[in-house]
Amino acid sequence: YNYQLPYISSLYEWTIKLIEAKTEGNEEMSLAYSTRIKRLSNTMKNYKGKIQGLRNTQLITTKQKEEKEIQEFIKADKERNEKYDNLFSDIAKVYSKKDELAEANLWLSRLYSLSDNFKLAKFVIQYAEEREKDNSKRKTSFKDENIEKSIRKLDKIFKISMKEIEQELITKMICDAIKFSVTSRIKAVDNTFDETADRYDVMKFVEDNLISTEITKRKNFDELLNCHWKN
Repeated sequence: YNYQLPYISSLYEWTIKLIEAKTEGNEEMSLAYSTRIKRLSNTMKNYKGKIQGLRNTQLITTKQKEEKEIQEFIKADKERNEKYDNLFSDIAKVYSKKDELAEANLWLSRLYSLSDNFKLAKFVIQYAEEREKDNSKRKTSFKDENIEKSIRKLDKIFKISMKEIEQELITKMICDAIKFSVTSRIKAVDNTFDETADRYDVMKFVEDNLISTEITKRKNFDELLNCHWKN
């Protein structure tokens, strides 16, 4: 509630506006990105609805009341108390640790989901790792009989991916990560930028080191895959 719902709904809303702005006046690209916008919009509305629902209902209050009743039930019996005395404190520790890493975990999952460059790079890395295994032990999508189909699923990226969208998106996400709390630092970001880095610094880095690889061009992507094709 504190992290996932507001973070994703806000990020998706921003991404939709970015795509709409960059494809404005280009009917072909607007149509090409329409499915992606619809998918992002549906998720955004769903998450915003959940946030509003949680605020307008007594769900959290009811949950807290029920937890208190369970605690009182445990304390009322010596045997139960000895067995479950630390139950809620242990649960609290687990969730506290998850909260500490929430920003980083959400950021990483959305980066690979939203960015075409990172999505393709992840596929190449996974492909290289899976090729080292016996075919029977590979993930289903990377088995010999499925790999061509898996690659074809990426075809739309090569057809519609726009440099301008990618550069703005990755820049925004890196700028966000620079501001993360101490417990949710992204090592790769910290190793590249310090707190004084501004949006221009980040965008220049993205252009020179990520966008310039042109992995979203089919020829370049295929060359990376072919590096690992031979056993």
